[in-house]
Amino acid sequence: MYDRALAGYENALGTEHKSTLDTVNNLGNLHSDLGRLEDAEMMYDRALAGKEKALGPGHTSMLDTVNNLGILYKKQGRLKDAEMMYDRALASYEKALGPGHTSTLDTVEPGEPLL
Repeated sequence: MYDRALAGYENALGTEHKSTLDTVNNLGNLHSDLGRLEDAEMMYDRALAGKEKALGPGHTSMLDTVNNLGILYKKQGRLKDAEMMYDRALASYEKALGPGHTSTLDTVEPGEPLL
């Protein structure tokens, strides 16, 4: 279903639209849940690059993908890469939303991918 939605969003809105990129991120979540970690990484990398370009480096939607990459890197045993992603997400969430916001707190205690 995500593949179908992604094709529709790409056709209707383009590859760099937030809705398209959110679907790419969600495909990353699905691949990660299914244990397809290389596919998940490709989706997260695509979503992150597009969101950074379209939304800017501090947009919370982009930060969700940064955090998801941290979770993925942890699953892959790439702990230094995971720490860098968590630190990046945490600093930006604190700046954008404050230290007590639930998205900030989810980054402090990472577990499940953020939407």
